[in-house]
Amino acid sequence: MLVLLGGAMIVVAATGDSLQYVREAMTLPLILAGAVVVMLGLAGLRGGGGHRHTPRSFALVGIAIAFLLVVRPGPLSVAAGVTYDPAVQSRVQQFFEIPREAVVGENASAADIEANALELHAGQLWYASQQLPDSFAGVAVRMLGQFDPNDGDPQLVRFRITCCAADALRLVTPLSGELDGLAEGDWIEVFGQWDGDTTTPGLDLASWHVVETPDHPYLTIRDA
Repeated sequence: MLVLLGGAMIVVAATGDSLQYVREAMTLPLILAGAVVVMLGLAGLRGGGGHRHTPRSFALVGIAIAFLLVVRPGPLSVAAGVTYDPAVQSRVQQFFEIPREAVVGENASAADIEANALELHAGQLWYASQQLPDSFAGVAVRMLGQFDPNDGDPQLVRFRITCCAADALRLVTPLSGELDGLAEGDWIEVFGQWDGDTTTPGLDLASWHVVETPDHPYLTIRDA
């Protein structure tokens, strides 16, 4: 059973399915961990003998293998994770520069905003609204995330992980504008400008597009 469990770990990591739960840097450690478990299983086969807990151990390891290979859970949904609280989770604040071309003015057209938008995530939007309110008002912003209808108060949701899905922070950005035809969890690319709210900064939308789920859906502590 240990051989099968280690093999399942290797399969999940090698096929890229592990990226639904952990960041890409964990792929090699998962493969190595699976190889260690396989070696432990092979050592047990060579050792022989039995133990009174053996049947129970088989059942428990079998359940783990089934979850890895048969009923493998999907990636985080918009309702999962820990809600982002900027007053507590200050670690997501980042320093970044606003390029001159992104400053399009508060009355810019949707075309100008799309053409010159600066890509940000929710932590950066909050940081800019707190630290750069005067210069940030006219900046064109592009954001990527999942749509959450939130009972009529739509939000853009993106998860930030340190290691894996178990420690995910749910980064939320309120959205203002027409968002008809979207389903909960749809991945969308939105363009707009800061709505002027410094308590719960959001985005006044100029345009948006439905996009495919990105290859790497989670932000990490390395994202600037």
